Amino acid sequence: MPPRLVAVLLALSLARPAAAQFPERTRRAFERSITGAAGITSFGNRVTGPLGTYRYKASLSLTAEGEVPVTRRSGVLALVTIAPLSKQKLDVTGGSTLLGRSLTVFSGDAALGWRLKPSAPVFIALGGGVTSSATTLASTGGRGVTEPHGTIVLGYDGRRDGRANFRVMFVQHLVVPKSPDESTYTAKSMALDWSIALGARIRFGRDAGRAGDGGAE
Repeated sequence: MPPRLVAVLLALSLARPAAAQFPERTRRAFERSITGAAGITSFGNRVTGPLGTYRYKASLSLTAEGEVPVTRRSGVLALVTIAPLSKQKLDVTGGSTLLGRSLTVFSGDAALGWRLKPSAPVFIALGGGVTSSATTLASTGGRGVTEPHGTIVLGYDGRRDGRANFRVMFVQHLVVPKSPDESTYTAKSMALDWSIALGARIRFGRDAGRAGDGGAE
């Protein structure tokens, strides 16, 4: 056998298969998906008045989250959280008082998410949105105000293959409070709200049910 032919055959036998060198699909850090989650939301101090400091009481909450990929390591996330069992809370020296009937507080967010590696279970997202109460405030007898906020999301996915997985999300809001009545109540410079939620995430697309990395990183 000619030496040149032997060299060619040896090179072919040692070469990686084409499929391994050029995977059919490169994994993305974020996929088209939706998440439904339940958890708890806590609220920071909003305003001060003649009687003390006002805020919303912590409440059980429901969160709906959706995402789409942008680049290999980034994606856009949209979140809506509803806390339906809150109340207005008045903090005074020596204790606190709950005011009025239950009210609903909701928040909406849009954020840009990123993972260090496309297959990493942990991600972070930065963005912004608004917080508002949908029912009457006991202190003023009027509707709640809509407040802008910055958003930080820390998330963890329990698994990255298959069509479904569980997701844990910690969401921090840096809120700019608004006073419902500026003649009586003075808004704080900033309030810190947070929520933690656990839920189920469903992926969409032709590769959603495919196991493994689906490609090199």
